[in-house]
Amino acid sequence: MLTKQVTCPVLVGRKNELQALIEMLERAVSGRGETVLIAGDAGIGKSRLCRELKREATARGIRVIQGHCSMAESAVPYGPFMDALRFRLERGDGMAVAQLLGPLLRYLAPLFPELPTGGATAGELSEGPAERAFEAIGQVLQRLAELGPLLLLLEDFHWADPTSRDLLYFLSRRVGDLPLLIVLTCRSDELHLGHPVRRLSAMLTRERLAREITLAPLTEPEVGEMVAAILETVPDPELIAAAATRTEGNPFFVEELIKGLSEAGAPGASGAMEVVRAGLPATISEVIVGRVEPLGSRAREVLSVAAVIGRTFSFDLLREVSGVEEEELLEVVEQLVTAQLLVEEHGPSGERYTFRHGLIHEVFYNDIIAPRRRFWHRRVAAALEAQASGSLLVPYEPLAYHSRLGGDAARAGEYALLAGDQAARLFAWRDAEARYQEALAALEPGEESAAREAAILDRLSYVAWCQSRMDDSQRHAEQALELRRGLRDHRGAAALLRRLAFLYAHQRGEWERAATCLREAIGLVAGEADGTEETLATVDLGRLCLERGLYDEAEAALERGLALASRYDGSGEEALALASLGLLAVHRGAVRAGVARLDLALTLMVDRPLPLDRASGVFRAGIRALEAAREHERALAWIDAAMLHAAQHGAHADSAIYRAHRAAIERRTGQWEQAVVLACHAVDELREARRAELGDALRILGDLHRVRGDLAGARRAYDEARVHGCQDADVGSALVLLAEGQAASAAEKLREALAAHASDDRLFALRVLPFLVEAEVRAGQLERAAEAVEQLQREVARSDFVFGRATVQHAVGLVHAARGETDAARQAFESARAEWEALSQPYERARVSLDLANLLFSGDESRLATELAREALATFEGLGAIDQAELARRMLRRAGVRARAPKSTVPPVGPHGLTPREISVLAELAKGSTNKQIARALGITDKTVSIHVSNILAKLGCTTRTQAAGLAIAERLVPNG
Repeated sequence: MLTKQVTCPVLVGRKNELQALIEMLERAVSGRGETVLIAGDAGIGKSRLCRELKREATARGIRVIQGHCSMAESAVPYGPFMDALRFRLERGDGMAVAQLLGPLLRYLAPLFPELPTGGATAGELSEGPAERAFEAIGQVLQRLAELGPLLLLLEDFHWADPTSRDLLYFLSRRVGDLPLLIVLTCRSDELHLGHPVRRLSAMLTRERLAREITLAPLTEPEVGEMVAAILETVPDPELIAAAATRTEGNPFFVEELIKGLSEAGAPGASGAMEVVRAGLPATISEVIVGRVEPLGSRAREVLSVAAVIGRTFSFDLLREVSGVEEEELLEVVEQLVTAQLLVEEHGPSGERYTFRHGLIHEVFYNDIIAPRRRFWHRRVAAALEAQASGSLLVPYEPLAYHSRLGGDAARAGEYALLAGDQAARLFAWRDAEARYQEALAALEPGEESAAREAAILDRLSYVAWCQSRMDDSQRHAEQALELRRGLRDHRGAAALLRRLAFLYAHQRGEWERAATCLREAIGLVAGEADGTEETLATVDLGRLCLERGLYDEAEAALERGLALASRYDGSGEEALALASLGLLAVHRGAVRAGVARLDLALTLMVDRPLPLDRASGVFRAGIRALEAAREHERALAWIDAAMLHAAQHGAHADSAIYRAHRAAIERRTGQWEQAVVLACHAVDELREARRAELGDALRILGDLHRVRGDLAGARRAYDEARVHGCQDADVGSALVLLAEGQAASAAEKLREALAAHASDDRLFALRVLPFLVEAEVRAGQLERAAEAVEQLQREVARSDFVFGRATVQHAVGLVHAARGETDAARQAFESARAEWEALSQPYERARVSLDLANLLFSGDESRLATELAREALATFEGLGAIDQAELARRMLRRAGVRARAPKSTVPPVGPHGLTPREISVLAELAKGSTNKQIARALGITDKTVSIHVSNILAKLGCTTRTQAAGLAIAERLVPNG
């Protein structure tokens, strides 16, 4: 009998596949990471190929982390990724990983109790964005890769949980710029047509984000090579043929067959032939089960219990479930390890045992009759309950799984609900949703279950909200609201009404319906001892009215909300009410009073932290107010604080919003190139996140396109912003008409916009009236222009905007110049020019300089006019204001002054208005290249690529890179290949 381990010592039949993986590994070392899926039937050699790849990686000094999925843990959020990171922790990297994580550490503490956390608990994850833990794990892997090349192996990914599949997609989109190779294995025989991993694989392949390697069965000569390597002798051809036929070229089956022959007493090739001639087992299952028979009935029973627990288990849990005495169980487990049925693994939490192959696990699980399986599942659930007693980290998902398979539906439903809550705390929304659906299905019909059903539907609404599936969120919320009304659960109903108000307003545009919801919510909880819900609903009503321009109603609600919030110690809602009142004050022109309230709101928020969504509301209100009032230094300070807050909480979509506002400020202060990059990035991220704030970011991007002379790009951005509910987009469209010379049409649209806004919205008036004056002057409507100037003067007199005097003087100068009142016009222009210079607004100053130069050229001061025109030309060229620069050149040429040619000409355009450079970038997008890869290929910067990509999406009417690539291929916009 063979006494050594019967495994093939060499890799057979996989030379080409291994070489392809090594080449990918080498590319990853150079910073061009990839994702690859190794597919094949069970036992075909996926794990063995990965072991060889690990050896190659280790020999090259590449760190390896490895995770596994299993059938019993297929719903544990982030399962294989947690397993992979523990792979590093178990090798003594805990402190190094903790230092690497920095601020991310406390969010991952519930996932990794092995980390030195300083006392973080699962409860700390109760508030935060959907992306926090998701992004945190992604960032950990990215940071590990940045420390040095990394190989991430995830085996049996066909059993991965939904959140892990999403995380894999997230990583695959970013791995191209990292020294990271991601290798997955999955069983082809498990991937039916509707399997989510099959869909994920197809999507990754279609988007050129992953490659697939499919392992074929070994040929007969390869089976012969394998048998020869195991037996260390040349086998009989008849043995090779029989082994190849019976195993169908499956390497694991070959090894198991040789083990079976060995244990049947065949000493080598010739003895094995005698067994072959006597007859081989009909199935591989018989081979595996037959190998346990010599070990006795106790070994078979222990393997059956272990199979019910799962692919991996602890000795203590196996002892508790099986009821076998420790000494006897130790002897049995030792036999099973020696027989290569189990593998012992060591970690900081003790030894763990794993079935050597998934097929061995499945054979013994399926060999148990159904009633016995249910019995053992109930025993596992009971043992897990006993182990979890007093623990902060209860394994709710395994408890739900074993209770369900144990036939205890009621208990399974309870644990499914708790498992859903646990997944939600980790922002594993799809896993949470699946568990809540299980809990809902387990409910017995009856009146007493209505409260529980309402609670589950509320949770389902929330997780759908967090996945931006607003229709589902609304449907579940409406169902839960009906139940809570029937139960007279006023606080629960009020919370649901607040959520529905947001959905009706921002997703449906049903503002009146939203306001009705908030008023009902207030009525339900008014006067309660705990006024939290009344406060929240009242402040939300005020914010809704503010957004719709109903300023009197907004002020009343916000002041009421502030008064309510001040009654409760520690309530952070005061900060949101104050910030909203500050924004309202700025809209009405009381800038100093508004800023004072904003500063107080920021101070309160530091002392009394708010949930992330409420804190983001404070930041957005403050930034919008300060940016609009051109209090740039204060606005930038708020943006810095907001960006830090967003980074600490992993709120990347919020960061995109703040970047858009920074872009608006940098446009004002003359940093246009950086502003375009920021705005393009913000628009791309907000599109991907499907955030309602996309409209504002598009309006900011449209403003940048307009002042830079890209009127077509500006119009596209404004049109899309209007679709996303941005009210100011109409003003932008009017200014495009003005730039195109359609002054009368522009003036009409600007008058309509003014009429549609609140009469006391001085902020909006001061933004629109100067352009209205310019449009009326250009249209020859001087009386209307003078009326607009008078209205502008009144609005400025009633406000304390720092830019008020500058806008008035410029507008006054335009009217005087149109009337031929040269001295008065000159005085007004010079005053406006000085004001804009003091405010560090180079673009506005250059516009006034050009108007003053035009005035002076018509008189006898051509020398000063030339200096002013050249100064304006230099400013416009430096900023990239193409149209304004051309106006300055024309003015100089008309005066007989030589003006240098523009630095660059407008490139020719192709289909959809794409420039040659944009077509080159689009061709790279169609290849699945990342921004860094495109930059390397075309010899341009990452920032330039980002701008081109944003322009391409806008011109093609696409919202994602994948859509753009698909359109490019379908319409043959790029060369084949």
